[in-house]
Amino acid sequence: MTNKASFDLQTRADLFQKVTHDYTRIKSNWADSYAAFDFFVTALHLENWPPMEPSVPCSDSEEQMQLRNVCSYLANGLKHFHESRENKSVKSTELAGSAFDPHAFDANTFAVGHLVVHLEAEAAKALGSDSIDVLTLATKLVNYWESRLNTRFK
Repeated sequence: MTNKASFDLQTRADLFQKVTHDYTRIKSNWADSYAAFDFFVTALHLENWPPMEPSVPCSDSEEQMQLRNVCSYLANGLKHFHESRENKSVKSTELAGSAFDPHAFDANTFAVGHLVVHLEAEAAKALGSDSIDVLTLATKLVNYWESRLNTRFK
């Protein structure tokens, strides 16, 4: 079945390619909140898309569940501009170490900083730290989806 409103994004594999595209954008600029928004919203919705073959049955560990909770908190908070009452995985977010506006200056030349997520106790315990930078978090999510969807990330 084809979705007429999805351009060339038709399957979970297609959407995973978008996740990896947004991940590349984050890697090129750790302070890019636009790329972070796109990444977390897309990563959250991967499981709702039509399955790709072969599907891999998965039983999430505590770390993976908390990783998905943090992704959900960020995606829904960004998309709907409100905090979750049920999901208590994130304390706050910030742009740390920024001397220059990340949207006005080249991240490879100027100290535009990096995006950081401060975690609540349960998420911090499962992920091994009270805070995590967006690149590390995105890397963990790409690895999670890569193994869950049985795809290759290049």
